[in-house]
Amino acid sequence: MTASEDAHKAELQKERDEVSRLKAELKKAHTQKAEMEKAAAEEKKRQEDKSQKLKELLERAETSATSTQKELDMLNAKARTWMSELNKINSEMASKFLSFFILDRHKIYADMCLNSA
Repeated sequence: MTASEDAHKAELQKERDEVSRLKAELKKAHTQKAEMEKAAAEEKKRQEDKSQKLKELLERAETSATSTQKELDMLNAKARTWMSELNKINSEMASKFLSFFILDRHKIYADMCLNSA
């Protein structure tokens, strides 16, 4: 073998080594790409699940708020009814108390007049 053949073989081996290195790099890049795509798909699925859970929680909260508002409205209506009734009773009691107080005062005055005479 001559020096030029040895140089040619060495150059050929160098090229083969470079091709092997590039194939290994390409395989590594494909593996990393697949791993990244898998991680992205998992993250997307996790985000979708989280979004769905939040949506369900929001719907439950809105339903609960609506129900609570209806209950509050009913209680307010009952409270207004009771306040109206209590005001009527209070008014009746006040008028009876005033008439009793006025009559009782006249009776005391009359007793005082009769007892002093």
